[in-house]
Amino acid sequence: MANAYPYLLLLVAFGFLAVANQYFAGASIAGAKGKRSATCIVALLLFVFFFGFRGFVAYDWTAYTETFANLPDLPSFFHADNSRFKTEPGFLLLVATCKTLVPNYLFFQMVCTLINTTLLTLFIRRYTQNLPAVLVLYITMSGLDFSIDLMRNSLSIFIFLNAIPLIEKRRLVPYLLVCLLAATFHTSALAYLPMYFVLGRRWNKKLMAVVLLAVNIVCVFRLPIVKTLATMAAGLLSPTAAQYIDTYISYQAQGSSIGIGYAEKLFTGVMLLCYIDKLRALRGTNVLVNSLFLYLAVNLSLSEFRTISVRCSNLFVFAYWIVWLDLAKCLYYKSNKILYVVFISLYCLLKTYSGCSGSMSQYYNVLLENSDGGHNARFIYFRQHQNDKN
Repeated sequence: MANAYPYLLLLVAFGFLAVANQYFAGASIAGAKGKRSATCIVALLLFVFFFGFRGFVAYDWTAYTETFANLPDLPSFFHADNSRFKTEPGFLLLVATCKTLVPNYLFFQMVCTLINTTLLTLFIRRYTQNLPAVLVLYITMSGLDFSIDLMRNSLSIFIFLNAIPLIEKRRLVPYLLVCLLAATFHTSALAYLPMYFVLGRRWNKKLMAVVLLAVNIVCVFRLPIVKTLATMAAGLLSPTAAQYIDTYISYQAQGSSIGIGYAEKLFTGVMLLCYIDKLRALRGTNVLVNSLFLYLAVNLSLSEFRTISVRCSNLFVFAYWIVWLDLAKCLYYKSNKILYVVFISLYCLLKTYSGCSGSMSQYYNVLLENSDGGHNARFIYFRQHQNDKN
């Protein structure tokens, strides 16, 4: 339980800064604009301090440190056989560059945090001046994974986020180039290529309602739609390929549970459909609304495979960070706005607490703690706790 406390403190700190930011936005006092900017600066400094100076936390650092240790530095990088790393070239080039500058993994980790912070800030500032409020939602909705574990994914997704204006301005070639750049950090970014023709469209609200109803039925009744289709496809392939697919499906077949997480998605889907016209008018674009719809549709339709569901839907999770704020603006009565904010706040606290209580979430900061924080000590801890249920 204590493992969740640092993350909860970070969430609460961003929450207080968000409240202060909102207060200064409506205050007619001298220097209100500067004080509002100060809340954003403090939030960013806290963000970089927490994530940039983190130690060896969670799971994926074991793979990243191995890549960092074995990859040649920049002078030898272009002459070495780097295919053995089975990692995208853009990410490998970033690793090699950082290793050449400072041959320390924690320096590389900080560089990734600074790049992500810059790209994320550029995205947020296009939609709101209350950056701390977005960071609250970011932390809650996959942000911890992006900032700690999924270093390659986060770089590719944050690069894509800054290509969204190119969809709105209908600039195809620059958009494709940015997506290809993102794919050099994680190939999942290739899924963004056709989104140029999808996210900007005004989808029929009735059709969206039917799709959301269908995926909710799939999720609630645990209908093995994907498994059935994959099995049928496997039957058309070679016996070896069929066996591989069957093994992978069996390994991944851990469905999402029906609990508060599902209730949140149901709530978000209903709110999206009820206020979709206001949301579209508020931003003058369909991109965020459509992205949130895709997140819900993908996540619920693939719910029979929890890992696949989360990884695929995370490509569109960024919509939560903005649309949840926009929904508060769509509510007419002040009492409804208060209830909505209270619900979202409680959900953020509960989700962060439940998601960070496990042994592998144990946080430490290299500037504050020296004991038991070295690579070898953390690797021993990792081997002892990597299979813990909680």
